[in-house]
Amino acid sequence: MSINIPETIVYDVETTSIGEPYDLELSAISLINSRDGIPRVFIGDDLQDGIELLKNAKRLAGFNSIKFDNAVMLKYMPRGEGRRFKNLPHWDPLFEMERQFKGQRAPLRNFALTTLGPMYRKFELARTSSATIAEQDPKLLRE
Repeated sequence: MSINIPETIVYDVETTSIGEPYDLELSAISLINSRDGIPRVFIGDDLQDGIELLKNAKRLAGFNSIKFDNAVMLKYMPRGEGRRFKNLPHWDPLFEMERQFKGQRAPLRNFALTTLGPMYRKFELARTSSATIAEQDPKLLRE
């Protein structure tokens, strides 16, 4: 069986500190659009370009993005655009796991080990965001 997945932007945001998402300042957006498969990282003056791509997305995906990343992003969108963004089709594996397995924790490290197996060690996803990888070695992010 073959599944045709519609155009989807997989994304992650980084913030300047830790706390309630609506109170945090955006510092980086990393994303991949399934249409072209090119990883992009938006930092500093480029943040608005990343926000625009997310605002115009057709579908979103991300880990803990429904509760965290979306909440951070809404701060940077006018009300109408924010409402549209919030209502986009969205796949968040953490949200789904918490919904299906109430009371159990599903940290990113466990999710990455389970789904990526040996590749997990190469990228150390639990400690390294794609934005950090891009700053350290953009070639590694492309790989």
